[in-house]
Amino acid sequence: MRHAAGGIDAGRLCDACAAKPEATAPALNPYQPPQTEESPPPRQLRLAVVRVLVWIACVGGVLAVHRLLLRSPGAVSAFSDAYAALGSVVQGTALAGVVLAAARWRRKERFPAHPGEWLWLATGMIAATRLVTDGLRDVISRVAFGGRDLSLVPSTRSLDIALVISTYVCDVLVFAAAAFAVRQRAWRWWMIGKAIAAPLAARFVFVQMAWRISPDEISLATILALGTTGFVLAPALLLVLVLVDISQRRWYSWTHWAGIVIYLCNVAGVTFRFVVSVLAFSGWI
Repeated sequence: MRHAAGGIDAGRLCDACAAKPEATAPALNPYQPPQTEESPPPRQLRLAVVRVLVWIACVGGVLAVHRLLLRSPGAVSAFSDAYAALGSVVQGTALAGVVLAAARWRRKERFPAHPGEWLWLATGMIAATRLVTDGLRDVISRVAFGGRDLSLVPSTRSLDIALVISTYVCDVLVFAAAAFAVRQRAWRWWMIGKAIAAPLAARFVFVQMAWRISPDEISLATILALGTTGFVLAPALLLVLVLVDISQRRWYSWTHWAGIVIYLCNVAGVTFRFVVSVLAFSGWI
């Protein structure tokens, strides 16, 4: 037939129309590692590196301040180096939480959002306040009193009280704000309790200062009772809340759990320092 002899083969035309060019793979950049499901994006890697550097800087700065302020004579000197090193790690990590909060506020992200994040922020702000007040006490002690401990100088008692109050005012403000922001009812009551207990903690510090000046007027049992209330009751209730959250499988970010660990480590460090100072001042070590 003419169509078969001189025309175009219909079968070949259909095959040509159906055929599609194969998709060419994009050229790989030899200077950039391939992105897989297991490898994180470069931005996350940069953020991780920045966080580590910020943490190292905070820990190093706190350790430097502690080394400048460290003047512990007698039996306490055996514990001072260990306390300064461990305390610098804890307080430096707490300060890193303040930097983390500032960075997230700059990106207009909500922080703190979880109860543990409020603990992280509170511990960091209190650590920063104590570093400033300890620095002021050290400068005043060296310039005006030849390096004597201000808590043992009766004429500086009002100054010491003002510095202590400034620390616990920060404590009250942060935990009061956390009580309004936290949504979980149990955590909210715990934050309210911490804000109310801050004056009790300040009272404990004042009693301890008075005991160091006049040990015969205040019994050691009174100091231990106040210290137990501040150092045992709040962490014990916190652990109960943590166990309840774990049993109910509530989801929290890693910053929540980090804040809880930092708070507990800070309480353990303060307790250790208090016990050692009491034992040393009493002549038991």
